[in-house]
Amino acid sequence: MLRLTYLKCLFVMILVAVIFKNIRSWFHCTTQKQKMTSSERELCQLTSQNDVRNRSITKHVDITKIIIMATYRSGSTFLSQLFVQNPNVFYAFEPLALIQKWKNRDLIQKHGPTVLREMLNCDIGMLSYMTPGEHKWVFRYGHFNSTFEDTYQICKSRKIKVVKIISLDNLENLSSHFGNDTAILLLVRDPRGIFNSRMHLYDEHPKNITAMENRLNKMRHTCLNFVTNLKFLEKMNKLPRHEQASRPLFKQIIYEEVANNPIIKSKAIYRELNIDFDEHISEWIHNYTNYIGGLNDKEIRNPVSTKRNSRITARKWLHQLEKSQIYDLQNITECAEVIDILKYEPVF
Repeated sequence: MLRLTYLKCLFVMILVAVIFKNIRSWFHCTTQKQKMTSSERELCQLTSQNDVRNRSITKHVDITKIIIMATYRSGSTFLSQLFVQNPNVFYAFEPLALIQKWKNRDLIQKHGPTVLREMLNCDIGMLSYMTPGEHKWVFRYGHFNSTFEDTYQICKSRKIKVVKIISLDNLENLSSHFGNDTAILLLVRDPRGIFNSRMHLYDEHPKNITAMENRLNKMRHTCLNFVTNLKFLEKMNKLPRHEQASRPLFKQIIYEEVANNPIIKSKAIYRELNIDFDEHISEWIHNYTNYIGGLNDKEIRNPVSTKRNSRITARKWLHQLEKSQIYDLQNITECAEVIDILKYEPVF
């Protein structure tokens, strides 16, 4: 009886503490606006917008699986590293790339989500799909079996599992394999920024078309996927809350918004996922997104470097692409639609 009374008292104390914290936060945001910096005001606004959704998440189930759904050269490295810095996270980059037997892209689109689900559940059985062949760099010291066993143990020991994928196209198909313990972060970026970033890397192309035609064709495919997924996301957001309850948490993340205000946006992402944000992550973000080097600096010139000045990078396409290249991209119907949906400014 005494134990039951003690537990009730403990519960009430915790509840009061949470309520007091929320009231104090609300009071600060309401009464101190004039003294706040613009960043602090934005954080208050984001906190207010996300509170209802956060309570919904807490009420149902904790997020234990996070899928970063991105496309090639969309700025996904920063977003994924944001979770890598968390010691409670098990992270895997593009695990479907390891499936040697599935060289057909259609097979990956069809069966990839199932394999992804098994991996996020730390199901060691899915590893039988993988063979040591070309991706020997994955397997430490060539000890194939022991490395998988180590990976399994690490996966099971971490509270949150995160994967980044760039090989799956359809958000609706992916989401149908997961429940409300999963968050799917759809990363989108200005198509002109993606196009510019891809221009700095070598790209093989069929002999019957030019390299530029091939790049524009790939951008058409990328933009079509964006349009399809953004429309699905809009449909999901219009569902009644009770219908959303059993589905994954969907979050659209715009690369430019994160690049322009990385710490504020990163904290908002963590908060919406109900994950504690350690302050050492803020320090890492500052170092990662404020890199300044000379013209001949290897990090600046390396297209796959992880060090960037994020604010400058987000707008590089405006200065690096030729006007004709910008017009060619904007004339692609699907890319023009992305620019319109996400309210980017077209170039005339």
